[in-house]
Amino acid sequence: MMDNPMITQPEISPPESTPPESTPKRPREGGFSMLELTVSVSIFAIALLSTGLTLLHGVRSQDESTTSSDSLRAVRDVYAEIQQITNQPQDLTKFQGVSAVYTLYNGLVRTVPELPAGTITCVVFANEATIPVELGGPQDLNFDGDAADNLGGSAMGTDLQLIPFQLTVSYTDDRGTITHVFYRSIAQTTD
Repeated sequence: MMDNPMITQPEISPPESTPPESTPKRPREGGFSMLELTVSVSIFAIALLSTGLTLLHGVRSQDESTTSSDSLRAVRDVYAEIQQITNQPQDLTKFQGVSAVYTLYNGLVRTVPELPAGTITCVVFANEATIPVELGGPQDLNFDGDAADNLGGSAMGTDLQLIPFQLTVSYTDDRGTITHVFYRSIAQTTD
């Protein structure tokens, strides 16, 4: 075939240049990428661990609160016993009255069944010169004008007005041995 001069061919312009695409993008299919999945699982694991630790802390706090309440209850019981003996008519042969407190409670060690390995220890301070600072010592216990009397044992007598003592509660839990020290002075409240 020959070129026919009469037939003109349309001019074809060169294609416009377009920037080359680095990689063709495929339409996204359903699902998560590996990075999204890893981040999601990590966030979930951190939240789960945080919740577990909070629950564990709550249980531990509840246990500590219970043992603390049990130790306070034991101390209140001994306080009540001492107050009751103090308020009875003075009779050392029957272990009642103010003078019986030293005989019955000084050096007392009692177990506290509600507490694991729990004990309560009592020290009655009948020597006016050696009363601890926590109880205002030295202190005049029989109000005779000085703080130098030793009123221990049967010498405690009926003239004693204040009975200072210390209760120490000890018990064992997962933190180790816990000790609480309580100071108290009791006076006879009945005549």
